[in-house]
Amino acid sequence: MSLYAPDWFFKLPDAYGRFILSTFDRVQSRQKLYCTFTFRDFIHPESAYKAFKMAIHKWNREAYGVRYWKRKHGSVGFVALEYQRRGVIHFHSLVAFPEYPDRVPREVRRMDMVDWWFEKFGIARIFDYDPKLGASYYLGKYISKGGEVDWFGRTDILKPQLRLF
Repeated sequence: MSLYAPDWFFKLPDAYGRFILSTFDRVQSRQKLYCTFTFRDFIHPESAYKAFKMAIHKWNREAYGVRYWKRKHGSVGFVALEYQRRGVIHFHSLVAFPEYPDRVPREVRRMDMVDWWFEKFGIARIFDYDPKLGASYYLGKYISKGGEVDWFGRTDILKPQLRLF
C-alpha cells in the first residue's frame, strides 16, 4: 500500500483501459482509427471540444452522407483530453464507423482530415486502430493524470460490458 494514494488509484488506469478495450472492440466496423489532435495555440477546453466535434461531424458527413443525423447514423468512440507541458490541449481518440442495417459507411480518408485539422487548428496524426498496440490503455491512463475521457456517438452502440471493479 502506498503512503500517498490508495491501491485502487493505481489500478484505475488499467481497469479503465480494459473497459475502453472491451467496449470499443465490440463495435462492428470496417474502419476504426486511433487519432491525436494537437492545437497550435492555447484554446479553452469548451472550444477545443467544439473543434473536435466539428472534425467528427466532417467525418460523419463523408462516411454516412449529409443527413446522417436524421437517420441516427454516425461514428462512435472515445476521446481523452490532456494538457501538454506548454499548456496546450491535446486529444487522443478512438473512432469507429459502425455499419447500420440501412447504411454501410464509406471509408474516410485520413489524410484529408490531417490536412483540414492543420489548416484550422494544429497537428493531427491518424492511424488505423490495432487493439494489440494498447491505445485503449493509453486513453485509460488519463483518468489518473487528471485528464478527461469521454465517449461520443450513439450510446446504445457503446454499451459497456465490463464493470471497472
